[in-house]
Amino acid sequence: MSTKEHSFSFGQRLQLIVKRCLDLLLCLFLAIPLIPCGLICILLVRRDGGPAFYKSKRVGKGKKEFDALKFRTMIVDADKYLDDQGRPTRERVTSIGKFLRRFSVDELPQMLNVVKGEMSFIGPRPILPEMVSDVDAKFEPRFLVPPGISGLAQVSGRNTLPWVDRYRLDVEYVTKYSLWMDFQILTKTFLVVFTGADVVLDRNPDDVRK
Repeated sequence: MSTKEHSFSFGQRLQLIVKRCLDLLLCLFLAIPLIPCGLICILLVRRDGGPAFYKSKRVGKGKKEFDALKFRTMIVDADKYLDDQGRPTRERVTSIGKFLRRFSVDELPQMLNVVKGEMSFIGPRPILPEMVSDVDAKFEPRFLVPPGISGLAQVSGRNTLPWVDRYRLDVEYVTKYSLWMDFQILTKTFLVVFTGADVVLDRNPDDVRK
C-alpha cells in the first residue's frame, strides 16, 4: 500500500489535529518536572567526557529529514568500533548510558522535536535516511504521520523485532489510527519502560541497522 492508496477519514484527520494539540499540552505539562531530571542527566553524561547530547539525522513525515535529539549513551566516536558487518567490536555504551537506555531516559530530549512538530509522542519510530530506499511500497503509509518517541512496534517487541515486522506494525498504526490507540500505546509504554522489556543496549545481533 503506497501513500497515494491510503487516505485518512474525516474523523481520523480531526483526531490527528487533536493529537497535535495534546502533544503540545503534554510537553508543557512535563516541562517543569523534567527540566531538573534533564539537568542531572546532562551532568552525568558529561562526567564521562564528550557532549551531553547526540544528534542524528532521521526521516519523518513526508520523508522529510530532521535532527533527532538524544542524551548521548555511547562513548565518543563509537562508530569507529564497528566491524565490516556493522557489528560492535567492543563495549560502546557508557555506564550511565546503560541506565538511560534501560529506562528510555535518553529519549527525553526528543520532546524538543515534538514541540517543533518533527515528532509526536506516539507514532512510527523515525528511521535513518539510508534506510528509506529499503522501505517497500506497501510500508509507505508509515510516512503519513510524524514519527513518535514511542509507537506500536516499541510496545510489541521494541528493538528485538526485525525491521519488516516494525514496518508492518507502523502501517497497522497508521491505517487503524485513533486517539484511543494512542492512549493504549502510551499506557503500554509506561509498562515496557518500567519492566525494561526487550531492551537491546547496542545493536540487535540479528539486524545490525539500529
